[in-house]
Amino acid sequence: MIRLFFNLVFLSPFSFCSGQNNSLTDGPYVFYKDNYVLIRSIDNGNLKNDSIAVKNKNTLLLSVAVPGQPGTSFSVPLKKTLEYETAEYKAADKLLVLSDIEGTFQGFNKLLLAGGVIDKQFNWIFGTGHLVICGDLFDRGEEVTACLWLLYKLEEEAKTKGGYVHVILGNHEIMNLSEDIRYVHPKYLQVATLMGITYMDLYNAGTELGHWLRTKNIMERIGDVLFLHGGVSQLVNQRGLSLKKMNNRVRPLYDKDGIDSLLVEENVTTFFDAQTSPFWYRGYFMSPRASMAQVDSTLRIYNVHRIVVGHTIVDSIQTLYNGKVIAIDVNHHIGNHQALAIEKDSFYRMNLEGKKRKLD
Repeated sequence: MIRLFFNLVFLSPFSFCSGQNNSLTDGPYVFYKDNYVLIRSIDNGNLKNDSIAVKNKNTLLLSVAVPGQPGTSFSVPLKKTLEYETAEYKAADKLLVLSDIEGTFQGFNKLLLAGGVIDKQFNWIFGTGHLVICGDLFDRGEEVTACLWLLYKLEEEAKTKGGYVHVILGNHEIMNLSEDIRYVHPKYLQVATLMGITYMDLYNAGTELGHWLRTKNIMERIGDVLFLHGGVSQLVNQRGLSLKKMNNRVRPLYDKDGIDSLLVEENVTTFFDAQTSPFWYRGYFMSPRASMAQVDSTLRIYNVHRIVVGHTIVDSIQTLYNGKVIAIDVNHHIGNHQALAIEKDSFYRMNLEGKKRKLD
């Protein structure tokens, strides 16, 4: 493998622009042009580039700095190929499920350690277990890039052990792909400025992370549990699409803002509109509340017993609708770090110490 360290590359004149934050560190970002791979990062306010001609990108090994741990990093081999995720998976003996990380890497890392998903060197140790992210890795926080690369890395490691990592997109992923950057942390706008590009260029389809995100789903089933970000509205129920058809239908429109999809097909806006979209819907929590009949209809359509969602903040991971819906967005930004642990047919709330309490 070719190991890329960024202290060996040149500095850009953008590093010295007015208003620069000399402590700003971020990256790496991987761009593709012709037969070259361009690796770009910001190190203490300085732009660093490395342009390499390679035939096989999976011979490249990135080094990602760990937020909050100076001098610590983890290595990320680039994937040989990126393929669309399937939407239905067999049951796993154990799962750890989180949502709405929103750039809080340190709390995220601690939960993965507490749940036995990774070791202190950021290696997968969860065996055949599954890690599930129910959306919203982006925005608000300052550590988005490290969160993305860690999941990217763990995906490949999990597969070698018979496990799996599921990254399901939330509204903030879709917003970032479709030019809605109202919640983006100012740090990332400055990163783009230092690179001499727009923020949207950081995650366009010609980048490794942008391409990777576009392979992901908005809804998945693992065993008899449905996982998504927001919830399933009655309009989505009425469409009656299989998970495969739904994900394949909306994926090409991730970066077209949904509204533009009217030009393609009017009915597809159901899957992007804030009132009905699986990554925006809040009907399990807010008026007009979903009825039990609506929830039961979703369970029947997707042949599941429970629905796990994030998106709407709750004080603690909890069950709703007689245990049929599990809410897991606990606002990591205020230090309320919790994860949902699923072991066979039992569901637990897990804290940073790895202590578990069975849900009602």
